[in-house]
Amino acid sequence: MHNQSPVSVETNRSVTSRLTDSPVEVTLPSGELASWKISQNLTDRWGDLNAFMSPNEAYQLLAADGALFESLQAQMCEETTFIVRKEGQFGILYELEFCTQHSEVAVIGEDDPDLQSRLQEYMTEEESKARLQTAIAELAPKFPGVEFCLPPREEMIEERLGMWAFVPNGHLNDVQSQVLAEAMYEYY
Repeated sequence: MHNQSPVSVETNRSVTSRLTDSPVEVTLPSGELASWKISQNLTDRWGDLNAFMSPNEAYQLLAADGALFESLQAQMCEETTFIVRKEGQFGILYELEFCTQHSEVAVIGEDDPDLQSRLQEYMTEEESKARLQTAIAELAPKFPGVEFCLPPREEMIEERLGMWAFVPNGHLNDVQSQVLAEAMYEYY
């Protein structure tokens, strides 16, 4: 675990009382639908603050607390992670996107003469979603305290399917973070 404290008690109280994280309907490892209240895009994949998020309260709190921001940056792993706030708690969001026949039509272009043959490289959305549901169900018990879900494709680039794992601030050390990333990549 990282030796830095997550967030001071006083900061936690103020965050909780002014919770502004947006609800996103997700699918849990059990297959049930749930709502994650989350402020995404506070940083990019490299840990730099996204200035376009500056009106967001979570962004303002993060930008004002250099120690918290640096601690969270140090917990990022590869280019699959972002700093987020979920349910009033800062942490790291691991995000993997998965191409499907549905998502790649727009990327390839409907006017591409080889569209149909190129789409055969990808699973159907149904096949991919079933695989991802199995993945998060298998990963969840291996990583206690990490929350897994399938976000709606509207939350992903090019409306691809995705897999999310939320890690609360300070929950995993560097080695555990790398193990989590590698375990998620096994489902590519």
